[in-house]
Amino acid sequence: MTLSAIILTRDEWNHGFLKECIESAAPISDEIVIVDSSGRDSVLVDEFFHDERITCYVKKWKDQYSYTDSRNYGIDKATGDYVLNLDADEILGEKKYLIKEKCREGNFDVCSLVGVHFIGDLSRVDATVDKHIWTNRLIARALRYPANKMHGLPSGTSPTMIDTPLIFHLGYVKGMLSY
Repeated sequence: MTLSAIILTRDEWNHGFLKECIESAAPISDEIVIVDSSGRDSVLVDEFFHDERITCYVKKWKDQYSYTDSRNYGIDKATGDYVLNLDADEILGEKKYLIKEKCREGNFDVCSLVGVHFIGDLSRVDATVDKHIWTNRLIARALRYPANKMHGLPSGTSPTMIDTPLIFHLGYVKGMLSY
């Protein structure tokens, strides 16, 4: 079973984590599809990454539903059996190999992933909830996210979860890196 990672970007290079996001997904991905809503990130990705597995597409955002439209656009461009959906401010942790193992098992339609939100800096974890669950972030490529939803989630016939923190959300950590 093959795995495509889809990464949505929107002027993310300036925020400092797109490079780390790509580097964290590359070891387990057969391809990486970047859907760039601004047209600026894909130019920088091409400049810094010389990996034939990475393709960049520009799809402009129109409104608040463009998030889901961009995800589905990336799925349409992907070729893997399974698709891992990431935002450019998320990185995969050291146990990311569990995602690839789950894909090799091949007995699910949708899989939720556990993660951590950092706040302010990398020493402060959001402790307002016991467990952050990224619902249905690993899906069979045949599925689509429902239209006209900000963060629409596909429903699957055999949902599952990897119960180990895999995604680290850095979006609330500002000014940590600069390229």
